[in-house]
Amino acid sequence: MYPPPISFCDSNFFINLIRDYPEEDVSCIGQFVIDSSFQGKGFGCKALSLLTDLCGYREYRLRVNTRNTAARSSWGSLWFTETGKVLNCSCEGFSGTNIELARLVTGNE
Repeated sequence: MYPPPISFCDSNFFINLIRDYPEEDVSCIGQFVIDSSFQGKGFGCKALSLLTDLCGYREYRLRVNTRNTAARSSWGSLWFTETGKVLNCSCEGFSGTNIELARLVTGNE
């Protein structure tokens, strides 16, 4: 059984982490949403930095829709790389193909 997820939020952002998933010392970022008025101003980078400092996992993973080139580029600029794992998903009427991204934390960021 996995520990309960951790969520951070206010009126401008929402971050949800699934802890120790899919393995111990790895966290899956289930959701990472920043209000459009704050996008492109470095808040995502700062939030991710604080998150990694606070939570201390050795690796963070997430999934992005393969057609969302802006998100793939943004996560790439935050040192996430594509793992090659591709998943077909269907949830609440939405279906698509997602690609998994991962970032190892070295302590030198």
